[in-house]
Amino acid sequence: MVVFLLGSAFASPAYDLLKLRDAPSCASLGEATPALRDELLALTAPDVLPAAVPMRATLCLAERFPTDPVVEAAFVAWAGDSARPGEVLEVLNHEAQLREPTAALLVQAALAAPNARVRARAALVAEASLRPSVHVLAAKPAQ
Repeated sequence: MVVFLLGSAFASPAYDLLKLRDAPSCASLGEATPALRDELLALTAPDVLPAAVPMRATLCLAERFPTDPVVEAAFVAWAGDSARPGEVLEVLNHEAQLREPTAALLVQAALAAPNARVRARAALVAEASLRPSVHVLAAKPAQ
């Protein structure tokens, strides 16, 4: 099933646009549908090349689908994945666009991430956040 999703993602219009050197805006990918969401999620796989495609797909997910439950679950799960530090850093940059409970879960998971850069960025995001449930994490040690 995963092979099929990746294979279809590589043949997709979103992949063709995101792999361009000067990729167009996320809005130009079309309507924010479940099909686009699933296509973008497939394109975030760490083995997708060129390497800019997973990062651009992550950016588009954060911009276009920040409150979608499927995307929220992926964002939080990525924090514990040692193969996805870049994706987590990108999502942390969009903490303010996420729903507050998701932002808190993401930052909490990122504070315990296997990657030191992700942990450091999560600490900065928690410290700067205007959201009480996220900001309170700045005072707590990672668990």
